[in-house]
Amino acid sequence: MTRQTQDALLQKAVARHRAGDAGGALALYLQCLNDNADHPVALNLGGVAAFQTGDSARAVAMLRHAARLMPDNPDPPFNLGIVLGATGDMREAEAAYRAAVRIAPQHAAAWNNLGGVLRSQGRIEDAVAAYRQAVAAQATHIGAWNNLGEMLARLGRVHEALDAYHRALAHDPRAADTHNGIGLVYKEHGLLDDAVAAYRTAIECDPKFADAHNNLGNALRALGRVVEAEAAFERAIALDPRFVEAHFNLGMLRFREDDMAPAAVSLERAVALDPDFQFGRLFLGSFKALAGDRAAADAHFARLKRDANGYSYLEDSWRYVEAHRGPNTRLFARAVDTLRHGLREAKIDGSVLEFGVRTGSSIRLIASHVDGPVDGFDSFEGLPEAWGNGAPGAYTTAGKLPTVPANVRLHVGWFEDTLPGFCAEDTRPARFMNIDCDIYSSTATIFRRLAGRIVPGTVIVFDEYLMNKTWREDEYKAFQEALAEHGWRYEYIAFSLLTQQAAVKIL
Repeated sequence: MTRQTQDALLQKAVARHRAGDAGGALALYLQCLNDNADHPVALNLGGVAAFQTGDSARAVAMLRHAARLMPDNPDPPFNLGIVLGATGDMREAEAAYRAAVRIAPQHAAAWNNLGGVLRSQGRIEDAVAAYRQAVAAQATHIGAWNNLGEMLARLGRVHEALDAYHRALAHDPRAADTHNGIGLVYKEHGLLDDAVAAYRTAIECDPKFADAHNNLGNALRALGRVVEAEAAFERAIALDPRFVEAHFNLGMLRFREDDMAPAAVSLERAVALDPDFQFGRLFLGSFKALAGDRAAADAHFARLKRDANGYSYLEDSWRYVEAHRGPNTRLFARAVDTLRHGLREAKIDGSVLEFGVRTGSSIRLIASHVDGPVDGFDSFEGLPEAWGNGAPGAYTTAGKLPTVPANVRLHVGWFEDTLPGFCAEDTRPARFMNIDCDIYSSTATIFRRLAGRIVPGTVIVFDEYLMNKTWREDEYKAFQEALAEHGWRYEYIAFSLLTQQAAVKIL
C-alpha cells in the first residue's frame, strides 16, 4: 500500500469515526495497520474505536503501542487513561493520566480525569490537587470547578467548596449541575432553605434534571414539608423510573413505625433495580426483623457489603438497635422527629444544651420548643482532629456565627475552654442535651465536664451515634465509658438509622 493510499484510507476511517460508525472506522484503522503495524495515528484512533465497540483489551494494547511510538504526544496516554478507568484499573489509569500531564502540563481534561481516578480510590486531598490543576489550566472548565467543589465539600471545607461552585457559575450562570452542587453543600450543613432555593434554580435551568428533583425532595423532607417532598421524589422517578435513590427516598418519606408497608413498597422497587443497594437491603431487613420474619431479614442482611473480617457496620448498627430497643423506644426517619421527641420526653427543670452548633439549624428548632434559654457550644472552627474524610478544621464556619433566636446563647470556643465558665454560672441539672460532635474526644470532654449535671430525667440526643464505619469508636464509645464510670441507668427512647441518631433518657 502506497503512502498516498494509506493516507486516503486513514482519512476515510476518520470520517467514519466522526460520523459515529466506530465499528466501520475500526475495520479501516486495522487495514492501515495491516500494512504498517507501527502507524501511530491509526493505533491511537483505532484504540479509541476499539473501546467504543466494547473491545477494551484491544484498545489498551493499541493505545499502549501508540504511546510508545509518540512519547511527546499526550493523546495516547490520555485515551489509555479513559479505557483503563472504564475497566476499573484505577492504578494504571492514574499512571496513564500522569503521563499525559507530564507531556502536556496544561491538559485540563487529563487533570480533571486524574482527579476522578484519585477520587475513586478515596484519595480526596489528591483529587482536590488534581482538580485545582485542571482549573488552573482552563479556568472555564466548569466540570472541574464542580468536581473541586464536591471534593472540598466532602472534606468539610464549606467556604472553599462554595467558592469553587460560584467560580463555575461565573462562566455559566445557568449550569444546573453547579446549582445542584451548591444545594448539596447547603443541605449537608443544615442550611435547608438555601438548599431548596439552589435546587429550584437547578430545576429552572434544567427541568428534566432528575437528581435535582430528588435532592429537592430531601431538603423539603428535612424541613417537614412532606407533601412537597413527595411531589419532588415522584417527579424524579417520572423523569428516571430506574432512579434507585429516589425510590428509596420516597419510601423513607412514607415511613411509619406502626405501618411499614408503604415504605417497603418503594424499597422493594429500589432493590429490584439494584440488588446490591445497601440502604435498601438494610431497611428492608430491619422491617422484616420487626415483623418477625427472621429468614427474610437475614436474606437482606446477607447482601450487605463486608470488610475483610466479614463485618458490616450497617448490620451492626441495626443489630444494636434491635438488641437495645425497649417498649418505649420510637423509630424515626427524620432528624427533626428525633429531636422533637427528645424534647417532649425532657420534663425536668434544667438547662437545654447543644454541642456542635455549626450553622444553627438544630438549635433553632430546639429553641422554638423551649420557653427558657438554650445554650449552644461550638468553636466554629470545625473539627479539632481528623474524622472520616475530614481533616482537622473540617466543617468550619470560618468563625462566622449563625443567626439564632433571642433565647439562644452561644459559647464560642473549644468545649474544654468554655464549659468551666458556663458551669460556674449555671448550676442547674441538664434537662436536654443535643450532642453533635461526631468525634470521641469532644464527646468525652462533655461527659467529663458535665457528669454531675446528668441526673434522672436528663435526655441526651446523639447526632452521630450509629451508621458510620467507626461508630463504635466515636460518640457511642464516649457515652459507654461515661456509663461505666458513673453507673447511670438509662433507656433508649428513640433511634433513627437513616439520620444516625440515638436518644437516651437517664433513669
